[in-house]
Amino acid sequence: MWQSKLFVKIEHRRVNLFNNRENEKSVRREIGELKESIESARHSCLVDVEKESLRVAHLKDALLEARRTTRGEEDYVRELETVKEEERTKRLEDEEHKLLLKRDE
Repeated sequence: MWQSKLFVKIEHRRVNLFNNRENEKSVRREIGELKESIESARHSCLVDVEKESLRVAHLKDALLEARRTTRGEEDYVRELETVKEEERTKRLEDEEHKLLLKRDE
């Protein structure tokens, strides 16, 4: 009788040990899968960061070019306004000179 109880205890421990080993294998497999998933996500993230960095660099270049263009246009408009003002001043001076000549006749 005591031998059968001992046998049951031994068998129970053997089954628990087997289950523990299977659980350990399962956990190790899951850890491996998680490591692969993490590495895949990390790689994907790095690729996304590189793409976005390039996009930011292109946008900065476009912004600088737009600023250069805008400054060039502003300079052109300023020069054009200056020329128009000079022409207007010249016309007014010419008209004034003509009026003075008429008055002196």
